[in-house]
Amino acid sequence: MNKFLLFFTACLLVVGFVEAGFAVESSTCRCTNGIVSTGDAMVEVIAKCGEPTMKTQREEKRLGPDKKGFSIVTIDEWNYNFGPNAFMYAFRFVDGRVERIDSLDYGY
Repeated sequence: MNKFLLFFTACLLVVGFVEAGFAVESSTCRCTNGIVSTGDAMVEVIAKCGEPTMKTQREEKRLGPDKKGFSIVTIDEWNYNFGPNAFMYAFRFVDGRVERIDSLDYGY
């Protein structure tokens, strides 16, 4: 039984390390024309980084600030590929503002 528990724990650690290698959350991203930070508007990101390689948009239902009602927010996800010698970045916007920045693997 102890061998099984040890094996199971090792598997969980390996999966955790593999998942961590795909995306690392960051609060900033350095682009050609400036640094993008969480809270920046979409127009600021375009001015600093240019047009993204890929864009997606969807709506999501979220619990309101008073925790009583729901509101619909627009989620935009933009990916930037800065080439094979730089990391790719994924920006997540909520209602037009950067909520999250993920550093991905090297570009292509």
